[in-house]
Amino acid sequence: MSQNIRPPRLLQLDAHGLFSSQPINYYIRVRAIGCQYNNGEATALNAMRLCDCHAHIGDSFDHMSGRYVSYSPDTLLAEMDDAGVDIAVVSNISSIDDCTAGNDEMAKWARRCPRLIPLVWATPGITGPGKVFEYVGMGFRGLKLHPTAGKYRADDPSVYPLLDACRALRVPAL
Repeated sequence: MSQNIRPPRLLQLDAHGLFSSQPINYYIRVRAIGCQYNNGEATALNAMRLCDCHAHIGDSFDHMSGRYVSYSPDTLLAEMDDAGVDIAVVSNISSIDDCTAGNDEMAKWARRCPRLIPLVWATPGITGPGKVFEYVGMGFRGLKLHPTAGKYRADDPSVYPLLDACRALRVPAL
C-alpha cells in the first residue's frame, strides 16, 4: 500500500439479518475481500474496527422466517464478539408497538454497553420531533424509520418533521 494512502480506520457493514446465519463466515469473507482490495495487506484491514451499521434488538415478527423472534442485547453482543464486530448501530425493533418503551429500553442498554450505538425508533404520527430531540440529548446518534413496519409511506408529509429534527440536530436518519 502506498505510504500516501491511509486505510480507513472503520469498516462499516450492514449485516442485517446475517447474525442468525453464520455471521463468522460473513465477516471472514469481508476481511478476505478487504485484503484483496488492499493488495493483500491484511494488517491494514485487521487494524480497522468493524461496525455493523444496521442491527436490531427486541421482539418482532421475522418476515424472512415467518416466526416471532426475540433478540436480546446479550445475544447481539455475544454474536458481535464471535464475529469480531467492535460496535453496532442498533435500534429496538420492539418499538414498532410502543416507541417510547422501546427507546427507553434501548437507552438503558446503550448506557450499559458503549459498543451499542442507539438510534431513536420513530413512527410518524406517534413519535413527534420533540422525542427525537429528547433521545438525541440522551446520547442517541440518529433516527430509525421503518415505513413497512409502521405502515406509512417514506415520502408521507408526516415524516418531514422527524427529518427536520434530524437536520437541526445534525444526525442521520436510517
